[in-house]
Amino acid sequence: MSNKIYDFNRKARRDDSITNTFTEDHLQIVSDNFDFIKENYADGILNEDFQHIQLREVNPEIIERDHVLFDSLNRRYQVVREGGRNPKLNEIGISLADRGYLLDEPMPVLFYNNKESYNIITGMTRDYWLGEYNFTNMVAYIFEAKDNATEDGIAQEIAELGLLLNPKTPPSAASSSADVIKYGLRACNEKWLDISNVSEGVAYDMIKQFIKRSIKSAGLGNAKWTYCTQAILNQAEDYTGSVVLPFNNDDAKDFLKENKYIDIPGKVRYLVKAYDMPHVAMIDAINLAAQFPKEEIRLVIHCGLLGADAQNTFENRMNKFWAKKNECLSSFQQVIFNGKTKDIQNFTLYGGVPQIAKNYNMMKLVKYNQLDGSLSQ
Repeated sequence: MSNKIYDFNRKARRDDSITNTFTEDHLQIVSDNFDFIKENYADGILNEDFQHIQLREVNPEIIERDHVLFDSLNRRYQVVREGGRNPKLNEIGISLADRGYLLDEPMPVLFYNNKESYNIITGMTRDYWLGEYNFTNMVAYIFEAKDNATEDGIAQEIAELGLLLNPKTPPSAASSSADVIKYGLRACNEKWLDISNVSEGVAYDMIKQFIKRSIKSAGLGNAKWTYCTQAILNQAEDYTGSVVLPFNNDDAKDFLKENKYIDIPGKVRYLVKAYDMPHVAMIDAINLAAQFPKEEIRLVIHCGLLGADAQNTFENRMNKFWAKKNECLSSFQQVIFNGKTKDIQNFTLYGGVPQIAKNYNMMKLVKYNQLDGSLSQ
């Protein structure tokens, strides 16, 4: 195997008399690659000048695994992870068993308390598998506190690093939206980010900017960014504004079922569609109406992720969909029926699912007035 891969003894997993150990030769390979890692790992985050923590002057190091803690109670899980467990635990174990330990990939990252105490920042899963193969030590990058650092400042920067230092390449797994939400909630509830005395829009923007780097590091797109921001805002302890719910098709279908908007054979059938594809939704609804001519087809839409100005966004999307519906039907009238009036038989653009708690009853659909498209419950 390549000298950049530690082809450790796999038999140690079944035989406790066998141990594996990182040596100075392994450390040298990791050290030779450290400058490259600092520049390229997680957008160069290891080069960043933090206010409260810094890389130790000597890096990387070999650390005895008995000295590594995962929190103040010495529980071996990664606090930043949702559920404390890497969702790709088994995949990473298979990678290690098949390929060996990759010495040119990023190493676990620890925080130095003293010579016999280190807290994990990232690398919980690798530590788990090192334990499975009876490793006595690990190679790691080490952060330490700066002079005049505060406990709160250290905790905040370690929590952020726990998200940023999770690349998509082996032997790691990228952070998820659940991890980002957990981090954002902790930031709000511990007042790293104080949203208690600001407006809803300002609180939303504060959270969105706060998690921006974590979203990028996790490889999440704009939709997930908006979703995470809203989820954090809804759940933060000091948030006093209105709950705003993000919706997708499955959420909307669940809403209909839970609130007794159900199909009645021979009478009523509901169809759920997203706000952003009105023409497709109209065609699907008309096809369904043709398939079930004796049933009223009620098209219900959801408005997706609403963002900071939730009420205006919701109303604009609902109103725009109504206008697009009329535009679509007018086009049919002109092209198919040569401009002649054609009464719609068994199809109705019925309404939308409520998404803003302070403005709507969250158990009733927001209905369209069938004459002018105005909204009401």
